[in-house]
Amino acid sequence: LSTFVESGFNEIKRSMENADADVYLWNYEELQDNKNYDSSITIEIPYGIAYSEENYSTMAVPYRGSGLYEKSLALPEGMDTTYLDKPEIICDYVKNGRCGAGITYKEYAELYSLKFIEKGKITFHVYINKNSTKFNELKDAFNSIAGKTK
Repeated sequence: LSTFVESGFNEIKRSMENADADVYLWNYEELQDNKNYDSSITIEIPYGIAYSEENYSTMAVPYRGSGLYEKSLALPEGMDTTYLDKPEIICDYVKNGRCGAGITYKEYAELYSLKFIEKGKITFHVYINKNSTKFNELKDAFNSIAGKTK
């Protein structure tokens, strides 16, 4: 498998045009069809507010450039806000008392044993390179994660 790294919109589009990676996960709006990639799989991930204090007044939020940021723009209104670039760092900030709450994915809140209020689900689009030697294995694995069967 080739390695893929979370990156910006233009970098991912350019990389997909060159068929650089076996798999891309994308949580923005769906990308235009790309002849090199199968885009039939989507995975719904719960997101919301992870918190340690009941009456929190500070909130860590994902920085602009993530689908999670776009989904949760209104959540921190009226709070002191800290912008961070990775959802998993947000829970670390909450757990260690740097912020009272944070916007993140449910799985991260559970990893840090934080309380969690679900605010919705975000869709991850899975793009698998049709020319990958691992195409069938990847498709089966992501279908399994998505809860789908053949």
